[in-house]
Amino acid sequence: MILRALAAVAALAALRGAAAAAAPVPTRGGGGRRLQQALLPPLPLDTGGLPITIPLPFGTPGTPAAPARRGAPSAPDCANPKPTLVLIPGISGSQLDGTQTGEGPGCPSFSAPRAVWADVSWMRNLACFAHMMSVRYDAASRRFANSTGTALWPHEGGWPDGTAYLLWRLYYNPLWRALVRGQGYRLGVDLFAAPYDWRLGFDGLEQVGAFDQMAARVEAAVRQNCGQRAVIISHSMGVNVALRLLRHPRLGAWRRANVRGLVQIGGAFAGASATLWETKLSGTLNPYPAFLNALPPQLVAALPTFPLEAAVYEFSLGMPSGLVLLPTGMAEGRDHVVVATRRRNYTVAQQGQLLRDMGDEQSALLLDASLAANRELLAAGPVPGVETFCVYGTAVPTPLTLVYDVDALPRRAPLRRPAAKVLGPGDGSMSLATLRLCSMLAPVDHLVEITDPTVDHAGVVSQPNGLAVLLSVLGKFWAAPDTGPAAAGPGARGPQQQAQQQQQQQQQPQQQPRRSGWVVGGKGGKNHVVFAAADGR
Repeated sequence: MILRALAAVAALAALRGAAAAAAPVPTRGGGGRRLQQALLPPLPLDTGGLPITIPLPFGTPGTPAAPARRGAPSAPDCANPKPTLVLIPGISGSQLDGTQTGEGPGCPSFSAPRAVWADVSWMRNLACFAHMMSVRYDAASRRFANSTGTALWPHEGGWPDGTAYLLWRLYYNPLWRALVRGQGYRLGVDLFAAPYDWRLGFDGLEQVGAFDQMAARVEAAVRQNCGQRAVIISHSMGVNVALRLLRHPRLGAWRRANVRGLVQIGGAFAGASATLWETKLSGTLNPYPAFLNALPPQLVAALPTFPLEAAVYEFSLGMPSGLVLLPTGMAEGRDHVVVATRRRNYTVAQQGQLLRDMGDEQSALLLDASLAANRELLAAGPVPGVETFCVYGTAVPTPLTLVYDVDALPRRAPLRRPAAKVLGPGDGSMSLATLRLCSMLAPVDHLVEITDPTVDHAGVVSQPNGLAVLLSVLGKFWAAPDTGPAAAGPGARGPQQQAQQQQQQQQQPQQQPRRSGWVVGGKGGKNHVVFAAADGR
């Protein structure tokens, strides 16, 4: 889950090659091969016009960050407008650009922004990659900062577009192609994304002004698309980020004027069960849980730890966003065992001790506040005035407990893969109990469950059966015209409505992106934000 996007860009060919070798393909009939093809679809090559840069085997890693486009690529059709769609991706779904002064371990010095996440050329310098991706926290000032010598920020992806970067175009390729080819949407015209720095938790996103910028992007998208209020599509950790955005105390008037719907895909409402712990303890990548979780556990446990996974383990230490995905206890309960060793079980209530035992003191310090913030998102109930749906898979084996064949956890060193896993129903990343907590936010008939075993956490936005269900949910908004305050469009308002709007805008707080102690801007002081992740429905 946490590295699904990188796997899609960097290691897809290798993973598919290994899967092809391990998959049981019968000699007669085609059932096994058809299942393999359903689980591992071919990598799409349509990037919507963005070039694919082949990394060179020498020189500074990281593709030079492309300049962002401003404004719409073409004019919207205000005679027959579509609902504005804005995707908030999950963890790892936004490109991160950066610079480095050469102070990191083995890091070159470069002042021109380069792509850091997810760019495969950093495989040549994983030590510097892990350093640049790390986040520091100062307990005295309660502020977050980049690692030494690093400036890192989310690629803007165009304004208000948000989709103009290769990682988003590839990872969400089946979804946006279905919307463009099947429903007549246009990237940057009525279909947008809201990138953000997915390494941060809620407090860090607040510090760098991310919620203000996401709100400004949505508002600009709505204004550009004839005033059609937005339907926000959120995925994985993006679900939590979207809920935090919509509940922000400063943004109530903005929400009423600009948002009509929320479609939550594979939401981590009570955390990701034991899934995130596998990344925290081992750095493990699992981009296709519908396939890998179905393999014999002995086969998976025997796989070696790859160099990239060691780097992922390194920068996941202290990473605030990982805490957003740890179990809160609202699904399986506080006494549920998430990690077991030969001598000790760690329950949900003991996750702080688990973090301290593995040497991640920074995460242990931040854990309680992060879990409480997640619980508050659910306890607040439905978002006022926003019609909410949840879409998710239910038939993919999902880790509930990880069993490690060790006496004790090593401090700040990755473990081998779990020797065994206790599995339960879910989407491969989120347990069914977690996913069904959406009932606290939406009517029961707005919880749409997919029982196809090939539709995992990412399958709702990538597999044909998952996409068909998601499009049917979005169709409910297409069938009902927007009658909200922005729907008439700026050109259709009369003088009285325009005066009322101006008065309302004067009364609203200014939503300018705010600077903080850590560097989040690129050249020219730009601040950028995006979100991506993967779920199954």
